[in-house]
Amino acid sequence: MTKCFRHFKALMRKNVILWSRTPGCSAFEIIAPILLMAALWIIRLQVAVVEVDQVSMLQKQAMVSLGLGPNFENPTGPYFD
Repeated sequence: MTKCFRHFKALMRKNVILWSRTPGCSAFEIIAPILLMAALWIIRLQVAVVEVDQVSMLQKQAMVSLGLGPNFENPTGPYFD
């Protein structure tokens, strides 16, 4: 147990030394993921939610091609015109 703690302590000391040498890079390591997640969150708020049926599109298309399902006007949905 003591050996593991010494290795951990040495590794942490090395990390502190490396972080103190390049404070700008260290700050970027912390700030960049926060900014990326904030950007993705803002984009997600701007995108409209589209409700999807429980039956997958593959099953719907297979049913239509076999003549078992209802006749859809546009089986690919509003995405492919």
